[in-house]
Amino acid sequence: MTVTVTFKTSGRTVAWTKADSLLAFAEEHGIDAPFSCGAGVCGTCATTLLEGDVTYVEDPLYLPDPGVVLLCCTTPKTSVVLDL
Repeated sequence: MTVTVTFKTSGRTVAWTKADSLLAFAEEHGIDAPFSCGAGVCGTCATTLLEGDVTYVEDPLYLPDPGVVLLCCTTPKTSVVLDL
């Protein structure tokens, strides 16, 4: 099964390929995603997860609200739709 990442605002859907995080993946595909620390501390990269499920590759210090994910320290568990 192919896992895809849909950047809803940007109107792009891309098949997931191994990347360190959803933030790195977005950057690789020319999607402008806000970030600052890149380590799950500040919450700048918090983005609404419209569909799907993610895995935190490292435990963040900043805990986002339900339905929001930190792009810098997550990878998709299933196909996802992000509000980017």
